[in-house]
Amino acid sequence: MLTWSFGSLHPGKQPSEANPGRVLFHPSDFIYFGLRHDVLNIWEIPLMTPAEADWFAQGTPRWAVPDMKNRHFPEDFIWTTFLRKNGCQNISQSWADFNDELLRASQLSIVNNLLLLNQQQYGFYCFKYPVVESGYCWGEPFTHYFTNRDWQLLYQQYCDPQHQPPRVDPLQWNVLCQDWGKSLFRYYCKTPERYVRWLRDRLRGKKPWPWNYKLPETNRRRPPFASTK
Repeated sequence: MLTWSFGSLHPGKQPSEANPGRVLFHPSDFIYFGLRHDVLNIWEIPLMTPAEADWFAQGTPRWAVPDMKNRHFPEDFIWTTFLRKNGCQNISQSWADFNDELLRASQLSIVNNLLLLNQQQYGFYCFKYPVVESGYCWGEPFTHYFTNRDWQLLYQQYCDPQHQPPRVDPLQWNVLCQDWGKSLFRYYCKTPERYVRWLRDRLRGKKPWPWNYKLPETNRRRPPFASTK
């Protein structure tokens, strides 16, 4: 099935403000595309029970998330429930569980069932998070989400060692090019303005010319080889 890489937390990446606990089994829940019975197999699941909604009400998990009492985030609740329904047993018991065995199980469940596409590849736009179009979310460029290249690396690791993922994710490359283009534009277009402003201030007498500038007595440098006596 096809789903969006945005919203799919990558457990192998370093924790961040948006991904404090390296959450496992967390593919995106924005949109799925595939055969009807496959999509229904994921979404035809029981609702979260009150006990699961208040799982951490009496204690604090290893990674404290403000007001997060649920046993699972919505995304990993959907995914882990789907996996249990289909006979998978090696699954995290809550979003705070993390170890190497669960990490491998999480990666296998995603690479064997989903194809993660970026926004340009998928062709859908999220009005809730429009900033993602530029490749950023909450000021963090791809620091905690899967990219299509990340998925291909997992595919190479677990499915086809001969597969060659791209060196750079296409959307990441586009974002970097946009950033470089903007930086070059600012450098070549803003710098002349600064020189004009610098010259104008001195012609108008608002600021001194370099040869007329006097350092404060406390900061004035001693001439070289001056006597200290």
